[in-house]
Amino acid sequence: MQHDPDRVDEVDIADEALGFDYLTDGDECIIVDSKVPYHHNLKRNLVIKSNILINGFVPPNADRFSIDLCTHKFDKFRMKRKKEIVFHFNPRFSQNCVVRNSFLNGEWGTEEVHALKKNPFKRGQMFIMEIYVLKNEYLVSVNGVHFCCFAHRISPINVDSINMWGDIQLLKVELSVREMYPSTESTLLLEDDAHNKLKYPFFHEFKYPLVERWDLTIIGTPLDNAERFTIDFCGTCNKCSKTHKNIIFHFNPRLAQNYVARNSFIHEQWGIEEKNAIKKSPFQRGKTFTLEFFLLQNKFLVSVDGKHFCDFQHRMPPSDIESFEISGDISLKRIDLALKDSYPAEQTPLYPDLNLVLEEYSVPFSYNLPGCLTVDTIIEIKGRVLLLPHEFYLNLQNGSSYYPHPVIPYHLSMRWRPLATDTTVVNSWTSGQWDEEIILPSFLRPNSNFIITIYTKREGLSTVIKAPVKPYSTVLPLFVYKSELDLINTLHIQGDVQVYSINVKKV
Repeated sequence: MQHDPDRVDEVDIADEALGFDYLTDGDECIIVDSKVPYHHNLKRNLVIKSNILINGFVPPNADRFSIDLCTHKFDKFRMKRKKEIVFHFNPRFSQNCVVRNSFLNGEWGTEEVHALKKNPFKRGQMFIMEIYVLKNEYLVSVNGVHFCCFAHRISPINVDSINMWGDIQLLKVELSVREMYPSTESTLLLEDDAHNKLKYPFFHEFKYPLVERWDLTIIGTPLDNAERFTIDFCGTCNKCSKTHKNIIFHFNPRLAQNYVARNSFIHEQWGIEEKNAIKKSPFQRGKTFTLEFFLLQNKFLVSVDGKHFCDFQHRMPPSDIESFEISGDISLKRIDLALKDSYPAEQTPLYPDLNLVLEEYSVPFSYNLPGCLTVDTIIEIKGRVLLLPHEFYLNLQNGSSYYPHPVIPYHLSMRWRPLATDTTVVNSWTSGQWDEEIILPSFLRPNSNFIITIYTKREGLSTVIKAPVKPYSTVLPLFVYKSELDLINTLHIQGDVQVYSINVKKV
């Protein structure tokens, strides 16, 4: 590409022009005068995760426009600052392409034209474009979809201004630092429709490091003759002589054995396989599921159909994850990436569930109380302890989320230990932590029915446990409130128990 003196002079004029909007980084500017050229001096340097969002309109007769990230150096001969273009982004409608380049040391560099798709900008249409800064490259998205990368030719820390010119009307320019790209915080990777041809096995490479609250949702159906399928979160292995991937988290439902294996394959060695979960494998041949992976600082949380299924503690930093792959006996329907504030996500059934009444109290479950709990309310739970129990518990809590941790004014847990004393534990979660436990003897036996009745009184909660074994009926010590009673709006039950009925009534 040859140097265009008129082009650079035009932007130089903009540098010296008065009346342009000079934003404070992090603010949002609604531009009333949409004429270009447009110029903005950065008050702070670009850093990793800096995000430039541009909302604009392409006129019906547009030929081209340009968005330039620029830097300035002092020219000793001209005794003035000299402009260089660090990143030149130039949609050209007559050629139906987008050119990327840089103008450094008085010369244009090598043009880059190819991208994941053709020119995504359309004459006569609005657009939202983002430029996201990573360590080695810029990422560019248009209307929430990744479009291209541009490797740094000089460090982005040198960028001191943004210039725009050509056939474009500007509506908004926003500068910020964001944890996820694109900043819509939701990206649809795959959708099963008449216009989409699924690529299988499915592979996706991340263009950004994974951060806390990152969420992956997969909707799929095991084939009618399915044996197993796999979701692998992978990263580069830098310690082995051979070129292979580390599988940082291996999630492997095995339908023939009716369990889900979790593991890691690091430096050419499998780790210790994890099989236990809070419920049996929820995956069935021919039954559509919604699978969610939610990232925390120390572990993954995994839910199926809106119910928490298992944890997986990190064996390598999640920032090492570079891609994920889906393979095996599965038909994929939809895949979404997002940043979310809570987990698990509420699920809307894809199809009517004819067994909904029978599965109403399938453990674990959250039961929405009829309004917030008040004094003189009685909650009665009838159920049965399983044959070989380990633990079950019930919470009177605020909301049904697993993350962030809900406030739990009342926690009642039954624990059976083969080599220790069976116990009943009463506690609460307030002020971001568990309070002091109240430890009592066990009042329930394996493989036996029970009735647990909770009475709300002004001074606290009174719980009565009835069972077909001595002492038959036990009244637990009054549990004094450590938080407001009206915070309670949900009953959550989890563990080795069957629940037959729940009855809530006022005295």
